[in-house]
Amino acid sequence: MSGLDTGFGIIASPLLRVYTSSLILVGALGSTFPANSQAPPPGRGPCGMGAPINGSCGSPSNAGNRQIAAPAEVWRSRYGAIARDADGNTVSTKDQESRRIARRKVLEECGKGCEIIAETRNSCLGIVNGYGRLYSGGAADPEATRNLLLSNCASDSRPSCEVVYVGCSYPVRVR
Repeated sequence: MSGLDTGFGIIASPLLRVYTSSLILVGALGSTFPANSQAPPPGRGPCGMGAPINGSCGSPSNAGNRQIAAPAEVWRSRYGAIARDADGNTVSTKDQESRRIARRKVLEECGKGCEIIAETRNSCLGIVNGYGRLYSGGAADPEATRNLLLSNCASDSRPSCEVVYVGCSYPVRVR
């Protein structure tokens, strides 16, 4: 049988392979790499089942060099609403923890005979008075909300359009 004489006996050639121009004894790992292999098979490497960390096989001195992923951010939605009474008076609320709370709060503040005319989740709401007609709606930010409502009012050929209210309910980071 041919092999390599190390001075401690003959090592049979199936246990010795050429791997990226150096000799690696792989019999102890429980598998062999093909002679033309560029990388070890998945799950196998010079550290057994793991990969080397900074050139070392998981020594305690390298344990502090591992990067731990930061916890994922957690955001909670915020809600807002606008209600109007029979006389055209409006009441609004923003930054509420739920849709139900936003609706209840705005209706309580508005009184009897009120209806909700706009709601939002994690965005802005606004009201524009267009010479006796109210326009309500929303967009991602205050400026976009103003522009949208003024554009809607102007497209109806109203003689004057006035922004009455714009409020935003943005999500809150909790972690």
